[in-house]
Amino acid sequence: MKYFTTHSIVIIVAIIIASAMGIAAQSLASGYDDSTEYFDSKKHNKWHNSPNFKKGLAILNDVDETEDIDYEGAIALLENEIKQHPGNGYAVCSAAMARMNEENMELNMFIIELLYGDNRLSEEEAESILQKRIEKSREVAHEVIEMLEKGIALIPAADKENRCKAYIACGDLQKEVFEDDEKTLAAYEQAAAILPCHKSYDKLMRYYLDQGDNDKAIFYASKLGSMIDDDNQALCSLAQMYIDNKDYDKAEALINKAIANYDGDKDAHQLLISIMMQKGKYQEALDQTIDHLSGNELLENLSALYDVNDDCKSMVINRLHQLEAEADMRSSDDKQEKTEWRYFEGTLHYFDKDYRSALTCFDKLVESKPTPSLLSLKANCHYMLGDAPKAIKILDYALRMPEKLEENNQQQLMSDKIRYEMLCGMTDEHIYDSEVYCKAFTDELDIGYEGMARGYFNKGEYARALEACDEWAEKSIDAIEPRYVRAYVLMLWGKTDQAREEMQDIINDENCSAERKMFALLYMGETEKSRARLDEMAQNSELVAAATEPDESLIQLETMSFYNLACAYSQHGDIDRALHFLERHYAEDDGATDFDYAILDDELNNARKDPRFMEIVNRYKQQWLNGELNQKK
Repeated sequence: MKYFTTHSIVIIVAIIIASAMGIAAQSLASGYDDSTEYFDSKKHNKWHNSPNFKKGLAILNDVDETEDIDYEGAIALLENEIKQHPGNGYAVCSAAMARMNEENMELNMFIIELLYGDNRLSEEEAESILQKRIEKSREVAHEVIEMLEKGIALIPAADKENRCKAYIACGDLQKEVFEDDEKTLAAYEQAAAILPCHKSYDKLMRYYLDQGDNDKAIFYASKLGSMIDDDNQALCSLAQMYIDNKDYDKAEALINKAIANYDGDKDAHQLLISIMMQKGKYQEALDQTIDHLSGNELLENLSALYDVNDDCKSMVINRLHQLEAEADMRSSDDKQEKTEWRYFEGTLHYFDKDYRSALTCFDKLVESKPTPSLLSLKANCHYMLGDAPKAIKILDYALRMPEKLEENNQQQLMSDKIRYEMLCGMTDEHIYDSEVYCKAFTDELDIGYEGMARGYFNKGEYARALEACDEWAEKSIDAIEPRYVRAYVLMLWGKTDQAREEMQDIINDENCSAERKMFALLYMGETEKSRARLDEMAQNSELVAAATEPDESLIQLETMSFYNLACAYSQHGDIDRALHFLERHYAEDDGATDFDYAILDDELNNARKDPRFMEIVNRYKQQWLNGELNQKK
């Protein structure tokens, strides 16, 4: 059986709020010349040289990234300045910005601690605490807006730039934190009335774009006109608006201005590539990609081109072969360049699920310089080609390499190895590796504790399996899976009454999926209720699979994967349905290669007694090995 977990929507909301605070803070912090000043003006601020004001701004403008900014100290100095000079609107607005930045930092730290800290909170308790913390952030945002409005009234009318900037920040907070369209528009219009500039017009243009009012968005875009000819950031923003409206010619003209200003502007080249893609000028898009991008940006664009159609796929691969050959003909200094092009080719094949072609590239790269990351890719290819034992050997070799691995790389390698060992039924090995994993790392421990729990109950050591489940439940953000495995272990151990009680608790949990509830009912002996739920999800799954276009009504349906449906029907004793969905799994699911796992999966025991089971598995495995199965459906 295969499962996935999701984070709470409340956590997502909190992250959005934290991001919104950062957006508004950025609007405050960045002047129209991208200055790092908060709010000040030598020309208009008669308290410019006031000691508290100067010291407070000095702290806020400290761009040393090795140390955190002392917001508390800066705010204290600015508050003293306000007490001394109540008319200093610059101090009021700067204090507002500092308070917002401080809150943004504190909220982000709170979210991280809640997600990854060593706490014993239930999901309900965590959500309640987080909801209260979100409300505090909204209160801070409201206070910041009030401070900004007070500061605006104090800043001299002649200082249009700072007053405009403060109104824009108010609008950003109303938009991002409170989602108040009316107040957002009012703030942006005030900014434009004070200073008709590309910042205020850009905000109004984007506001109307978000509202779906393209006519007004284009009206403000036209007002930007030549005032942004020298501002690449503004040119790119306006070009993106035209791209969103499918006016690619106007977008291209703006981007060409930006590139003429500075040919090294990667954002401008990225947008030009997008325009070429939309116009169907794929060769030009490829040329732009090769000539002006590098690293992940280069790979992402190559991948997008590769996925357009078969002609583009051939075009990209042929160009990479050409670049490899050109690098090979040059001096030895260009060998690294050849390696990079081959790596890109292998990665594209891997994304395309053409694992044999990917493996050919990775094999050559490993021969040249075996690195843990390349060995990991090579192992994954072997696994996807149905050879999990070979994948395990490669990962074991990678973990024993003398090169010092970064912790996240080591964790990924060990996680993959444990997963493959479970699939291969290598119980002792995956128990040992799971124990090592949980001792070595402090987060993302589910795979380790699950490995121990499942390993021990496979060996009949139920007490140790329960211990692993209890530790797993303490440290996992998944509120269901550890409890479900624990109840399943109790059932296997013969402690039926306790298992039924814990299964019922899982069924009553609002976070429990329909699929989990169906299996829980089955293990509790509620066969008819379980079968009714199973048939409904099977029907839904077939409806979704048959859909040729996205359908909003289908998204809400409770479904199961074809493989899990095969497992469920097998446990219900309906072998014909189990084999039907197993065959659909291999015939239709993208990149299904879990042949060895299916042979070992306990949940398919009933289906495996039928000779048709091995006929299906062997037939599809042979087709896969022969390259006869469509690897990208």
